[in-house]
Formats: sequence, C-alpha cells, structure tokens
Amino acid sequence: WRPEPAVVSAAGRPLASYGDREGASGCVLPMFATDCWGRRMAMRWPDSLPAGTAVELADGRRGSVTGPVAGEDGGSLILYGGRGGPGDLHDDLVLYRRYAVAVEGEAAHVTAGVCLPLECGGDGPGGRHGHVLTALTGTGGVLALLSGGRGRDYGATACHFLCATSELEDGVARLLWRRVLGGPDVWGHAAALRPVSAGSPVEEVWIFGGRDAARRSDVLLAE
Repeated sequence: WRPEPAVVSAAGRPLASYGDREGASGCVLPMFATDCWGRRMAMRWPDSLPAGTAVELADGRRGSVTGPVAGEDGGSLILYGGRGGPGDLHDDLVLYRRYAVAVEGEAAHVTAGVCLPLECGGDGPGGRHGHVLTALTGTGGVLALLSGGRGRDYGATACHFLCATSELEDGVARLLWRRVLGGPDVWGHAAALRPVSAGSPVEEVWIFGGRDAARRSDVLLAE
C-alpha cells in the first residue's frame, strides 16, 4: 500500500486538507437515488478540478489536471468525522475524488487525491469518531446510515440518515442529515447492509460488536 499524493492548491488557491485523523468512516454512495414519488435522481457532484487546472502536490511537485481517474465516474466515496487527537473531534463531510495529473518534467501521469467539503443541511451528527457510515440503496432519497460513535459527551447515541432531496441546484442534488430516534449507543462496531428481496422498500443494516459507555457489546442488532 502506498498513499497517494494530495493536491494542496489549485489555480493558485489553497485546498482544504482532510488531515491526519483516526476513527473516521466512509462509504461509496449509490450513483442514483429515488425521491418519495419514486422518481429517479442521478447523484451528480460538483467538479472541483476541471481538466487543465494548474495544481501543486503535497510533495512540492507541480503540474496540471488531465481529468478524473479513468473508470471512477461511478459511485462517489464520502468521508465523515474522526478525531485528530483527544478532544479534537471533526464533523465535516467530504467527497474524495482522484485525478490524473501531468507533472512538470515527468513523462508519466500520477494519481492525486482531493477532498472536497460538502454542504449538508438538517440536524447533523456532530463531531464524533468510532462511528460507521454504511451506504444504502438510495431508495426514498436515503443514501447512507451513520451509526454510533463517541462524541464530546462520550457516547453518541443517535443514528443519522444522509439523504438527497429532490430540490436540485444546477443539476446537483442537495444533501440533508435526518436524525433517527433510537439506535445503538456503541462505538468501534461493525455495520453492513443486508440484502432484501428485489423491489422491497425495506432495508436492513446489521450492527455487531463495539463498546458502549459501560461494557463491550456482543449482540447482533437488526435495524
């Protein structure tokens, strides 16, 4: 495994960095979602680096963007939260994209990563780490479930749905957090979407293990 170089500035402007942190979580969102009327919405994202943009990499090399990495125009990787150290909790939602960069003085292109902050309305999860972000199918505009984690008051009991609204801005769906009542008060757990019958409006996320404020949990939960 070799980490990819990060783009630190584009067109002479500094870019926000995701930074070193632990306990963050991410998932690949579906390419399409449906609204409450069953209408299909394509999940388009803002293009942060058009082809030809002059960039600088974290290692000091300079070059220009030739375009997104081939074959990665499908689902998009998003990341949420984490901590940089004790008490340094993050509550940012970012889109991670990879671009091919032609580096000055080098024949081969390199792949560089860019973190693009995403705006998201609603009742957000707040800063936490040790949570899990699980991708859903996009039915009803629900893209992912964020479960568990540790916040500033130790436990972070509420689950949150990440939703796409049917209100589009320049063809890009708006994002919204929606708080879920109940949910497991755990952190450091595992979660996965359990397939159900085709066409069913029901989706199940199974949660296993982790710790709560008092003990370790060994109970499998179906939500």
